[in-house]
This record gives sequence, structure tokens and C-alpha cells, in this order.
Amino acid sequence: MSLGSSSAVQEALKNLTGTLDENVTNGNGFHGPTTPSTTSFSIALFSTSPGNSSELPFFYQYHHTASTLQNSTNGVQKFNANSVYRIGTLTQVFTVWAFLIEAGDSYWYNSVTRYVPELAQAARALNAQQNPIEYEDWDDVTVGDLASHMAGMGRDYGVTDLSNRNFPFASYGFPPLNSTNKVPSVPERLCS
Repeated sequence: MSLGSSSAVQEALKNLTGTLDENVTNGNGFHGPTTPSTTSFSIALFSTSPGNSSELPFFYQYHHTASTLQNSTNGVQKFNANSVYRIGTLTQVFTVWAFLIEAGDSYWYNSVTRYVPELAQAARALNAQQNPIEYEDWDDVTVGDLASHMAGMGRDYGVTDLSNRNFPFASYGFPPLNSTNKVPSVPERLCS
């Protein structure tokens, strides 16, 4: 029997859908308040079992589009299985967990410049030690600092979206972007 056709799984998915519907309708749930008017999200579940190949790619999907985006002239107006999200906060948590499981914390206190020496070169070229407000001194930033958001960088460091950069993405195998696929531009320097 495939995972998606299991009665126990179907009942759990029905409960999940009801809980999600309640959260986006009321802006409040078991875990506290939510902001459905400004938060969009997608959840998709799939099985890695070869016996469930008929359900590929997903046996469950739930998509919510923030009401503030539904009349937007930039980007998407309705999220679905083909929507592309910027990788962010939740993804970082799973990345850190996977890193800790695989490598432990032995790398935690190493400077990031040990692994990305170009950052050290950039810090020296920008004289980061003399101007720590404007530039990051990467020699002082550890892997653990980055993982715990304690590196001292403003939250909008390098804030403009890559889709707005003048870079030949298509020549590297990425699909071409038209204006509806791009994130609206934001000012280069924002307060954090």
C-alpha cells in the first residue's frame, strides 16, 4: 500500500489541513499568533520509498498566499507547487542540524576564512578592521557565529535579490527570468 493511500495518513493529513486552514483564517493557532496577511508558505510531503513512486512527486500539498500579494504587480500572486521561495530561516535550521549531525561541533570555532579565503582577502582590501561598521572583518567570524546569527552582520547584508543582478544566469544552465519572476528591487542599504 502506498503511503498516501493509508487511512491513518489520510486522517492525519485531513487534521493538518484543518489546522492550517484555521491558522490562515483566524491568524492564530495552537502555537500562537500568525500573520497570514503578510506570510506566504507551501508545504509538500513526499515519500522516499520506491514502493510509493505512483505518488511522485508529492502525496500532499498545501499552499497559502498572503492576501497582500494577491494584487501585487511584481512577482507571483498565487503560490503553488511551482513557486520558488528564497531560501531562508527554516532552511538554515535544517542545514545547521545536518552539519552538527554529520560533522559535530569541531568546526564550530573555526574562522569562515579558513574555508572561504576570498572573504579574508575582501576584508583586507576593504580595510574592515579600521571600519567595522561598514565592512565585516571575516577573520573574526566563525562557522558557529554564522549558524547562530551572531556574526554581527546586519540582517539585510547583501540584500538585493540575485535575480536583479546583471549576471548571465542562463549561460550557467538556469532558466531565463522575465519581469514576473524577479523579486522587486530594494535599496542596497537598509537598517536592521
